[in-house]
Amino acid sequence: DTLALKLSAYYNTDKGWHDRDLCGPTCVATAFGFGGTLAALQGLGYPIATDTAAGSANHGAAETWMVRPSLLWQPTENFELLLRYEHGDSEGDGASSQNHPGFTQAAFLPSGPPAPVPSTNFLYSAPKDSFTFSIDEPGFYNFSWDAVTAEFNLDVGFGDGRITNVFGWRSTDGSTRGDIDGTPYFLFHAGSLSTYEQLSNEIRYTGRFGDILDATIGFYYFNSDQGYQEERYILAGFRRFFGGGLQDSRQYGAFGQFELDLSDNFSLIGGARYTNERKSVELANITLNNFPSTGGYVGPSCSIFDGSCGVDFAETTTWTNITPKAGFQWTPREDLNVYGHWTQGVRSGGYNFRNTSIVFP
Repeated sequence: DTLALKLSAYYNTDKGWHDRDLCGPTCVATAFGFGGTLAALQGLGYPIATDTAAGSANHGAAETWMVRPSLLWQPTENFELLLRYEHGDSEGDGASSQNHPGFTQAAFLPSGPPAPVPSTNFLYSAPKDSFTFSIDEPGFYNFSWDAVTAEFNLDVGFGDGRITNVFGWRSTDGSTRGDIDGTPYFLFHAGSLSTYEQLSNEIRYTGRFGDILDATIGFYYFNSDQGYQEERYILAGFRRFFGGGLQDSRQYGAFGQFELDLSDNFSLIGGARYTNERKSVELANITLNNFPSTGGYVGPSCSIFDGSCGVDFAETTTWTNITPKAGFQWTPREDLNVYGHWTQGVRSGGYNFRNTSIVFP
C-alpha cells in the first residue's frame, strides 16, 4: 500500500528592460501639425495623440506562476492511480513594436531601375538593429489556466495484460491588447478575448497471447469548446471592428494494433484506427461588424460570447476515417534492429476566427 504526494511550483518575473519613448506634449502638437484627418479627429475628441509627460518608461514586464500538486495511490501490486492538478497565471505588457516602412523605389532611369532606397517613418523612426521604440498603447496580456489529469493502471490476468485509462480536463481564459501600428499615435490598436475548455478520455488494453501475439486495443473520446473575439480600433476608435467565433468539437475513435512474432527475431505489425469527428462553428465576420464610437475604447460594441455580433457563417461538419498501419521488425543480430512501417493519417479542416473577407471560409 503506497500513498505519495508531490508539490511542484514555478515562478518567474521580468520587470521589463525595453525603454519606451514618451513624446509627451510634442505628440499632440505634431498631430495637429499633420492637418487633414488626423488633426480633424484630434480636434473632435478622438485621442490620436495623448498629452503625457515626456521621457521614457520600462516596457516588456512579464510575470508567470504555476502550482502543480500530484498524488500517487497504489493500494495493491496490480493497481495504481495518479492524479495531477495544475493552475497557472501569466500576465505582462503587450508587444514592444517598431514600425518600418521598408524601401521606396525611385523613378526609372533610361539606364534601368535604380536600387531601392531606405525610407523612414515620419511618425517615429528607429534603427532596425535597435531596441528603441515609441508606442502610445503599452498593451497587456493575461492568461490563466486550470488542468486535471487522472491515470489508472490495472494489471489483469487475461493475456497477462494491463488496462490503462487516461482522463484529462483543461480550461483557459485569456485577454490581450497591443499597439499594432507601432507608433506613438493611436492609429491601429487591437485586443482579443479567448476561452477554451476541453475534456478527453482514453482507455486501452495491452496483453500478450500464446507468447507470440502482442495486442493493444482502445477507445478515445475528446470534446472541446472554444470562443474567440477580436476587437480592432482604427484612428483612436473612430472606426471599430468586432468579430470572432465559437466552435464546438467532438471526436471519438477506436483503435487496435497487433504484433505477431513469426520467429525469435522477426515480427509483423498491423493495426487500424477509426475516427469520427464533428465540428460546429458560428463565425461573425470582422469586416461586417463595424461600430462607430465616441472615441478611444469606449462606445457601442458587440460580444461573440452572448451572440450580439450576429452570425455571418454557421456550419456543422462531420468527418469519418479509417487509417491503417502495417510494418515489420527484424533483429538479425543483438546489435542490429531493422524495422519499417507504413501508415496513413488525416487532419481535419479548421475555421478562421479572424476572417475579414465576405467570402467564406
